[in-house]
Amino acid sequence: MTPIELAGIAAEKITKATQTIIAIGTVVATFILFYALLFKQVNGIEKDIIIFILGVLSSNMTQIISYYFGSSKGADDKMKVIDTLSQK
Repeated sequence: MTPIELAGIAAEKITKATQTIIAIGTVVATFILFYALLFKQVNGIEKDIIIFILGVLSSNMTQIISYYFGSSKGADDKMKVIDTLSQK
Protein backbone atom coordinates (compact mmCIF):
# COMPACT_ATOMS: atom_id res chain seq x y z
CA MET A 1 0.00 0.00 0.00
CA THR A 2 1.10 3.50 -0.71
CA PRO A 3 1.38 6.13 2.01
CA ILE A 4 -1.61 7.95 0.52
CA GLU A 5 -3.78 4.84 0.80
CA LEU A 6 -2.66 4.29 4.38
CA ALA A 7 -3.45 7.92 5.23
CA GLY A 8 -6.92 7.50 3.71
CA ILE A 9 -7.60 4.39 5.77
CA ALA A 10 -6.40 6.11 8.95
CA ALA A 11 -8.56 9.17 8.25
CA GLU A 12 -11.62 6.96 7.73
CA LYS A 13 -11.03 5.18 11.05
CA ILE A 14 -10.54 8.48 12.90
CA THR A 15 -13.72 9.90 11.38
CA LYS A 16 -15.74 6.83 12.36
CA ALA A 17 -14.36 6.89 15.90
CA THR A 18 -15.12 10.60 16.24
CA GLN A 19 -18.72 10.09 15.06
CA THR A 20 -19.18 7.30 17.59
CA ILE A 21 -17.74 9.37 20.44
CA ILE A 22 -20.00 12.32 19.61
CA ALA A 23 -23.03 10.01 19.42
CA ILE A 24 -22.25 8.41 22.78
CA GLY A 25 -21.63 11.83 24.35
CA THR A 26 -24.97 13.14 23.12
CA VAL A 27 -26.85 10.14 24.49
CA VAL A 28 -25.08 10.36 27.86
CA ALA A 29 -25.71 14.11 28.13
CA THR A 30 -29.39 13.57 27.36
CA PHE A 31 -29.77 10.99 30.12
CA ILE A 32 -27.89 13.21 32.59
CA LEU A 33 -30.29 16.08 31.89
CA PHE A 34 -33.30 13.77 32.21
CA TYR A 35 -31.92 12.69 35.58
CA ALA A 36 -31.41 16.32 36.63
CA LEU A 37 -35.01 17.19 35.80
CA LEU A 38 -36.49 14.14 37.49
CA PHE A 39 -34.46 13.81 40.67
CA LYS A 40 -32.80 17.17 41.40
CA GLN A 41 -34.35 20.40 42.60
CA VAL A 42 -34.04 22.83 39.66
CA ASN A 43 -35.76 26.21 39.81
CA GLY A 44 -36.53 29.21 37.66
CA ILE A 45 -34.41 30.07 34.65
CA GLU A 46 -32.14 27.06 35.17
CA LYS A 47 -35.10 24.73 34.62
CA ASP A 48 -36.05 26.56 31.41
CA ILE A 49 -32.50 26.32 30.09
CA ILE A 50 -32.27 22.61 30.92
CA ILE A 51 -35.60 21.92 29.21
CA PHE A 52 -34.47 23.81 26.10
CA ILE A 53 -31.13 21.96 25.92
CA LEU A 54 -32.90 18.67 26.62
CA GLY A 55 -35.23 19.27 23.69
CA VAL A 56 -32.30 19.85 21.34
CA LEU A 57 -30.42 16.81 22.63
CA SER A 58 -33.53 14.62 22.42
CA SER A 59 -34.02 15.47 18.76
CA ASN A 60 -30.33 14.83 18.09
CA MET A 61 -30.53 11.52 19.95
CA THR A 62 -33.42 10.48 17.70
CA GLN A 63 -31.29 11.19 14.65
CA ILE A 64 -28.34 9.30 16.12
CA ILE A 65 -30.47 6.23 16.81
CA SER A 66 -31.96 6.45 13.32
CA TYR A 67 -28.49 6.56 11.79
CA TYR A 68 -26.98 3.69 13.75
CA PHE A 69 -30.01 1.40 13.65
CA GLY A 70 -32.03 2.66 10.69
CA SER A 71 -31.72 2.68 6.93
CA SER A 72 -28.62 4.91 6.96
CA LYS A 73 -26.67 2.14 8.66
CA GLY A 74 -27.76 -0.33 5.98
CA ALA A 75 -26.81 2.08 3.23
CA ASP A 76 -23.41 2.65 4.84
CA ASP A 77 -22.80 -1.10 5.08
CA LYS A 78 -23.86 -1.56 1.45
CA MET A 79 -21.43 1.13 0.29
CA LYS A 80 -18.59 -0.62 2.14
CA VAL A 81 -19.40 -3.88 0.37
CA ILE A 82 -19.53 -2.13 -3.01
CA ASP A 83 -16.18 -0.43 -2.33
CA THR A 84 -14.62 -3.73 -1.30
CA LEU A 85 -15.91 -5.49 -4.41
CA SER A 86 -14.81 -2.69 -6.72
CA GLN A 87 -11.23 -2.85 -5.40
CA LYS A 88 -10.87 -6.52 -6.35
